Amino acid sequence: MAKLTAAAILAIVRPAGAAPPLDLVMTAAAGVEGRYDPQAVGDGGASLGLWQINDIHGLSRALRLDPA
Repeated sequence: MAKLTAAAILAIVRPAGAAPPLDLVMTAAAGVEGRYDPQAVGDGGASLGLWQINDIHGLSRALRLDPA
């Protein structure tokens, strides 16, 4: 999957219940943490996706890589 735009990320977080200003904070976090890349890998492979969810949270790889 290609990198997302800020508008595309807003289109994900707003329907999920992120009202202003949280929607903008989440969009900024996706840019800083995941570089707008739904397939981003950080922390030596332990953190995945736009939100850089760490594997210590017990979510599957597929769930951590799902932008929604």
